[in-house]
Amino acid sequence: MRMPLFIGLVLTLLFWSAYTEQMAAAHESDPIEAALASPEATGLLVMLVVPESQSAAAGIVKGDVLVSYDGVATTDVPTLTAAKSAAEGKDNVVCVVRRSDGEMIEVELKPGAVGLQLVPITKGAPPSPLPADTGDLLDASLADGRDEWSVFELNGTQRGFEHITLRTEGDVIHLVHEVAFDGSPDFGLHHAIVKLSIRCGVTAEPQTLWYENGLNGWLSEGRLVRDDAGRPVWRAESGMPDAKETTEIALRTDIAPVPTYAVAQLARLLPQRKGVCFRFRPINDWDGSASLRAALICEGTEELEIGGKNVVATKFVQKQLGGTTLGTYWFDAERNLVQADYGGPVAKRSTKAKALAGLNEGLMPRTAD
Repeated sequence: MRMPLFIGLVLTLLFWSAYTEQMAAAHESDPIEAALASPEATGLLVMLVVPESQSAAAGIVKGDVLVSYDGVATTDVPTLTAAKSAAEGKDNVVCVVRRSDGEMIEVELKPGAVGLQLVPITKGAPPSPLPADTGDLLDASLADGRDEWSVFELNGTQRGFEHITLRTEGDVIHLVHEVAFDGSPDFGLHHAIVKLSIRCGVTAEPQTLWYENGLNGWLSEGRLVRDDAGRPVWRAESGMPDAKETTEIALRTDIAPVPTYAVAQLARLLPQRKGVCFRFRPINDWDGSASLRAALICEGTEELEIGGKNVVATKFVQKQLGGTTLGTYWFDAERNLVQADYGGPVAKRSTKAKALAGLNEGLMPRTAD
């Protein structure tokens, strides 16, 4: 079963399917965060292990550090690639792996694909730490009455639409976000709808969340509920019609949990001032797992060309602990979202008519104007 591809983090289906399966329980400490915040070894940090890969069978887990491959110190990915090429033709190679508790072990792998997503780390040198939170308030009043359509492009070609509506009640913002695109031949038809209410302030506290996400017959529906102690719990049912699974996960509350579908909208609510930083923990919409800490950072203004016109816009970047950029968002002076880069696909502000032009009938909007 393939997990759906979230618009805010559109990379590859395989990557995110494996990634969510590897997430720790929401209330447990994350060995990845610990290794990135204070590396205790030099090597390649295991960010995920592809299910049913030879590394998974050998017992390698996320948070391990690959120290050497066939006797070669693996200080970066190119070094590992070269070592793998040199090992072609051998029956097995020995890899040295450092566990998160400091134990050093040896595992045997076959030459070839290891089935790991790896990030280089250096002992005592944290890679790209997040900047300090500036403590700026999220202002819900900046979102009231928004109704925005965007053309959704893949590889420079229009493939679908994005539609966002926002209204406010005091310090609570209500968001409806719909995105649909034709990702053929690799991904097929993708359609996702999120309805979210968050309370603004120095944090972003989700009040209600409902969504459905569909891809090639795969459908997931979920909602935010509360347990007996009042803590937020994500409850979802997902899968193919004849093989659905139920997920129920307690969400972390040690740092503002923000559903990934809402991240771009947080940038709209922050001051448009270079250096502004809002830290949070993304919550994966499809299963409620807590991702690595992230931050929205204002990088100032720049000029874009959109629809043949030059637009001066304020740029916000979403970065994850370790330095990975997960999304970039541009807002004009009136705080209209004029463009969003989701790591491959791009959404550009347009009219409803242009956004829906030539759209596959299976991707027509399902939410009200």
